[in-house]
Amino acid sequence: MQLTRRWPPKGLSKAEIFAALGGALDENIDYARSLVIGFPGTTPADISIEAFEMFLKSHPNNITTHTSGEGEKGFGGTQALERDAISMVADLLGAEAIDGYITPGGTESNIMGVLLGREYLAQRTGDQDSPCVILTSMFAHYSIRKAAWVLGLNRDEWGSCRFCSDRLDDDKHEEIRHFYRGHRVDLLGTDAVGRISVEQLKARAAFHYSRGVKKFIVVVSEGNI
Repeated sequence: MQLTRRWPPKGLSKAEIFAALGGALDENIDYARSLVIGFPGTTPADISIEAFEMFLKSHPNNITTHTSGEGEKGFGGTQALERDAISMVADLLGAEAIDGYITPGGTESNIMGVLLGREYLAQRTGDQDSPCVILTSMFAHYSIRKAAWVLGLNRDEWGSCRFCSDRLDDDKHEEIRHFYRGHRVDLLGTDAVGRISVEQLKARAAFHYSRGVKKFIVVVSEGNI
């Protein structure tokens, strides 16, 4: 059964609802059975599904961050679980300072990462208005561009970069870089496996620094701040 996109005047039976949901589910990728290339995803463990169902029934709200200070009242249990999870990951990675929060996906993660970078740099320099350059590659997730838009760091005519490689020179770079005066997203070259060229990163940072830019946010992989 497929929904008609019109409100059903007599409603739908439980069987009709689940028939429509099942049909939609059949159209999605099955990470457990399909050969998947290019999509980040894994099949949840059975215990993860059970835990999710357990908390879904009470509809907890985990708004704000909880690693420092107090969050919203009424959800102390899930807030404590989030603190524990973040601390465990930090301990696994050998981190000394622990902070952060758990996001539902990469887009929110990148928007928050750019926001934190923007605010940290503004606080550190005492300058809210000077330009900030985001240095990344053509392989960066489109949410980096979205983050720049949302946070007022860029309005561009983004396009595919035919010249993105370790051999990208300044003349070609000027040709493919799109930005308005001030803040911008700047594309960097990569090697054969998608890693940003460190030498080009240094060169582009030096280029912008020589023109008065003192604040940089670097996205070193396909979408992680």
